[in-house]
Amino acid sequence: MISSGYDGILGLGPDTLTPSTTPGGEVIPTVTDNMASQGLISSALVGVSFVPTTTENEDQSGELHFGNTDDSKYTGAIAYTPKTTTYPASAYWGIDQSITYAHDYVLD
Repeated sequence: MISSGYDGILGLGPDTLTPSTTPGGEVIPTVTDNMASQGLISSALVGVSFVPTTTENEDQSGELHFGNTDDSKYTGAIAYTPKTTTYPASAYWGIDQSITYAHDYVLD
């Protein structure tokens, strides 16, 4: 259990992080869990949209979409990947990835 005393600004992370934030150690449903259980959204899904920062782009704000994705924010198919099982990232919404890059070093 993570015992940091907080579970994020809006509580979008997994509800398993919440016991350390309550005096009795209760699990508190997330905002998304609550909206789904009340039928306000059809799926416990949060779509996140980030706008690339460019000098040509005046509007650099991002968006959250609860219960769906905004089809106007992407092209092609969305690829899903499972959450990591590697601790401590497994307590959050971490993913496993492998990054390879090449770089030329100049040593004097």
